[in-house]
Amino acid sequence: MGRVSRRVLLVGGWSVLGVPVLAACLGGGGGRSGGSAASGGAGTGSAGASASASGSAGASGGSGQGVTRTVSTEGASVEVTVGPAVVSNDVMVVPLAAHLDKAGAGASSSSSDKKFEAAQVWNGTGSFTGADGVRLVDFDAGTVQETFKASSESVSLSDKEPDGVVHALFKPVEGGSVNVLVPESGLFEGVPVVRDGTLSEEAKKALEYTYDTGSTPDPVALETFTASVDGASDTRVTGKSVVINLASDVLFDSDSADLSAQADTTLKKAADQLSTYPAGEVTIVGHTDDVADDAHNQDLSQRRAQAVSDRLGQLTSMSAYSVSVSGKGEGEPRVPNDSDENRQLNRRVEITLVPTQESSTKSDAGKDAGQGGDLPKAEGPVAKGGEEVTVKRGSGEDKLTFVLKEVTRRGKYLVGEVQATGGPGGTDVGPSDWLQPTQLAGSARGEEDTKLLGAITGLSLLTAQTRYYPVDYATAQGGHHPLSEITADNKLGDGDATTLIVVWPDTGQDTVTLDLEPSKRPTRPNNPFRITDIPVKG
Repeated sequence: MGRVSRRVLLVGGWSVLGVPVLAACLGGGGGRSGGSAASGGAGTGSAGASASASGSAGASGGSGQGVTRTVSTEGASVEVTVGPAVVSNDVMVVPLAAHLDKAGAGASSSSSDKKFEAAQVWNGTGSFTGADGVRLVDFDAGTVQETFKASSESVSLSDKEPDGVVHALFKPVEGGSVNVLVPESGLFEGVPVVRDGTLSEEAKKALEYTYDTGSTPDPVALETFTASVDGASDTRVTGKSVVINLASDVLFDSDSADLSAQADTTLKKAADQLSTYPAGEVTIVGHTDDVADDAHNQDLSQRRAQAVSDRLGQLTSMSAYSVSVSGKGEGEPRVPNDSDENRQLNRRVEITLVPTQESSTKSDAGKDAGQGGDLPKAEGPVAKGGEEVTVKRGSGEDKLTFVLKEVTRRGKYLVGEVQATGGPGGTDVGPSDWLQPTQLAGSARGEEDTKLLGAITGLSLLTAQTRYYPVDYATAQGGHHPLSEITADNKLGDGDATTLIVVWPDTGQDTVTLDLEPSKRPTRPNNPFRITDIPVKG
């Protein structure tokens, strides 16, 4: 069965973490050993999920057990057993065995006979049915791996036939276990890897009909994106560079290259970030919008970049860096110059640092924890961790309830599972439409991507200083996928619940605040809410 049609309504920092090192493979870093719940085989504790031990689902005669959790996914209650993963020649097969406890009324279920379409929930952004939306995560190495082959398996679970298996296919990895992120079902940690090549009959059948996914088959580095609460800056940390965008509207008066009185507050933060790296190559580039002519914009962007460079040199020693300064005028916009909001994003000075030595501090994640200040005023309903917050949409009765009990610290990251539940009458659109970023379509990382309109990218962790957005990673197609749900866009029926997993950079706090910020586009209002005092475990 193919994916159902998906309807989407557009809506829509300061912290640098240590640059993650790209590992050669994904092992069990950050995961717990497989086995029983008592030994830690369960995944992250969260919204409506429990864990227990289960027998092998994908190997016959192999050692190790899969990891089992009972999850709420698109209105269904499903017991899911992941693994053990079996390496056979050039492929690693990760079975996902599902047992239906209760079907829901959402888009992945048939209202006539209450079937749950497992392959529809667990597929990815391609045209396949099956489990190509499953991913492997290594929190210690800071990497993620997508499937490199897909098997077109269509699995419908019902009261009469409550059991089924689909398979996620990866390149083989080193290590004895892996952490498996399953769409709208949660994180399964410590899934054992068996290397005897002995596959179940279901796995052998799945391998007979495989297709290249065109995704990212090798592990790639996780990237972080944070933004200052005041909108003055944002920062991207990739596997190779740190990119700091400074808003020209904060640094300069209109059509001027003279630094404003408030510019130093922003530039001192940039200087502090640069100073954590002992050496590197720094490029400082000015950009404008498309107002005025090309020659004027080119000159203005050059002078603004030089002003930033000069002031940074006064605020911190730049002698250890190779520095280049240039202006691009309106030639390299960040987003299309098709609105006042986008033009504001394009007026910027971009600082790119390519370190030649590692940061002198392993992580800046804890900086916010030691700084005071109040959170920005909440614009929507507020609840505390573990409590329900109900958001109403429009003038009708369309409602969603969100709960986040806790987040779990894994290396430099925080893992949360948000439970979303449909209100009376169900929802007109899926959860992702409610949780879109508030300024750009699809992505919160300073770039528009309409392919991610079904993804969860707008939920941030909020401190007095910074918004921490979901971590993401570069794909083979040149865009970015968030390490959160990619296609959480199916409707939820009345009382139907689904699990939305999100991974953020670590804020360094003992408790965190989940926030959906208000829309910056008057023509595209959204439904902001906030959950405070969420405990951090692990």
